[in-house]
Amino acid sequence: MLVSSYMKILAIEPYYKGSHKAWIDQYIDHSQHEIKLLTLPGKYWKWRMHGSSLELSKLFLDLKSFTPDLILFTDMMDVNLFLSLTRSKSSKIKTALYFHENQFVYPKSDFDQDQEQNRDDHYGFINYTSGLCVDKLFFNSEYNKKTYLTGCKRLLSMMPDFNSLKTIYDLEKKSEVLRLGLNLKNITGNQDDSNVKTILWNHRWEYDKNPNVFFEALSKLKIENIPFKLNLIGPRNNKAPKIFKDSLEKYKDEIIHHHKIAQPHEYLEILGKSHIIPVTSIQDFFGISATEAICAGVFPLLPNRLAFPELIPTQYHLECLYDSDEELYSMLKNLLLGNSKTWAIQKVRSHCMQYDWSSMVSHYDEKLFKIFSM
Repeated sequence: MLVSSYMKILAIEPYYKGSHKAWIDQYIDHSQHEIKLLTLPGKYWKWRMHGSSLELSKLFLDLKSFTPDLILFTDMMDVNLFLSLTRSKSSKIKTALYFHENQFVYPKSDFDQDQEQNRDDHYGFINYTSGLCVDKLFFNSEYNKKTYLTGCKRLLSMMPDFNSLKTIYDLEKKSEVLRLGLNLKNITGNQDDSNVKTILWNHRWEYDKNPNVFFEALSKLKIENIPFKLNLIGPRNNKAPKIFKDSLEKYKDEIIHHHKIAQPHEYLEILGKSHIIPVTSIQDFFGISATEAICAGVFPLLPNRLAFPELIPTQYHLECLYDSDEELYSMLKNLLLGNSKTWAIQKVRSHCMQYDWSSMVSHYDEKLFKIFSM
């Protein structure tokens, strides 16, 4: 056993892209532990869940000069398969599994053939068995943890016999919320006092962010001749929903920025000059883009579902959370007309700043070392 809190961690990320990549890279930068990283490119997510362990197990077995005290996995892989293929080397190493998302409540695209053929449950089953075989499970939000455990129970309840429902209790005992660490301290606001406020979209241009509701609200504003400006940024690809292309034309007079952002400083500058972020997502296990915007002084209008209520102190839920599309529009309209209270933003910002790595890294280091010490 180590005499200090220092240890060697092997971090395995089968989907090394976007927020997954940023999270582990930033943790490595801030941690006092020695962390080695094994990765695969962030694409073909279904094949990563089925097959990434085949390649990653080879990479692990080929490691000659690094013997980890703990292996840290993430959810986009079959951990059970990895450990079975590497048992000659991994059987005595402590393990932890970090859930950025779980497959029980992740909404499926309309183009997903597995949805048509009723094969979705298999990916949840991989999440379930992966949780069984590790020493500790971490989740980035209470919502993620709750829906994982509920999803496991629902899936097992569907089985005809020997459904192992008692394992849900075992999973629950070793499950804990460990929120994302983020680089937030360099984010500052520079909002002006213009009567025409700027609305922000800084999420992925994808179906699970529910752009139809967002643009429907903007359409109503135009019909009522309520002025606004628009920053329409965020990661996108060639498969972005058609409504984005249509909206570039429809809101060309309102749009300030809509280009792909190449540099982090430009992204932060645009955040800091925006005023309101109306979030419409049907999927979010933490809310990174909303958190970044809040820390830049942008006023949040968030759905009262998913992980979003956890980003807002309870006393400000009425100011920041909405329960219906109609309520979203009403709150957005009032903000644009200057009729709503925006003083809550500083308190909400202070709440979200706790997720900066300067505060979070000690929690990560201590919790992972505690697993090794068990």
